Amino acid sequence: MRQVSIKWKIFSRVFCSAIFIFGISLMVANHFSKNLSEESSNNLLRGESLSYANEIKESFEDAFQNLETLRTSIELLDMQMSNTESQKFINEMLKNYLEKDKSIIGIWAAFEPNNKENTFTPYWNRASGNIKLDIMNFEKDVKNADFYTIPKKTGSNSLIEPYLYEIDGKQVAMITVAIPIKKNNQFIGIMGIDFTQEYFMEIINNCKPYKDGYGFFMTSNGMIIGHKDSQLVGKNFYDLDKEFNDKL
Repeated sequence: MRQVSIKWKIFSRVFCSAIFIFGISLMVANHFSKNLSEESSNNLLRGESLSYANEIKESFEDAFQNLETLRTSIELLDMQMSNTESQKFINEMLKNYLEKDKSIIGIWAAFEPNNKENTFTPYWNRASGNIKLDIMNFEKDVKNADFYTIPKKTGSNSLIEPYLYEIDGKQVAMITVAIPIKKNNQFIGIMGIDFTQEYFMEIINNCKPYKDGYGFFMTSNGMIIGHKDSQLVGKNFYDLDKEFNDKL
């Protein structure tokens, strides 16, 4: 990462469910320092970073709200259906949602063994370009994954930090919102919506403060998950920028 004077580097910490941070890093020509005070430029950039951060935050919040609506339908109708009818209903519901929401790569459900005739793990996704149904392997892909264990353990809606998941033979960087499903107040499974890094990069790439600046997206521990330089994705911001880290 190119080194920039701390005077012209703004890193606005905006929490999205207390996990994600959106940052703006400025690459500003020297002549701006003659025309703008440090305070005024900082205020301007904070406002811009908040605007983009809120757009990302709203994406997560909308996903949670939609999942809660779908979960309510499952929890109410599931008790009135046979396993076969219930699985058909859930599959149709997930597929219809994916068809309507072009911003996500996939939506899924994963039920505990001994529910839904042992395991039921439909994953509707558009990773290949077309919408299709994949069946996740509960033991291999689900059981010990953060997107399953965290909401199961906490019993609450969870925003999962970035991870790699294989779809159609390729590794895809995912950010997942997941919520628990219950029956008679007992945990029976998880529902989730997956976003890819590319979705957030479309938002971030529009962030060009002073025309020479750029935005990037990172987790609270400093892991870069969206950056115009793809080689920096997966690296730690604080390790790359010792000057900024020392002055936090």
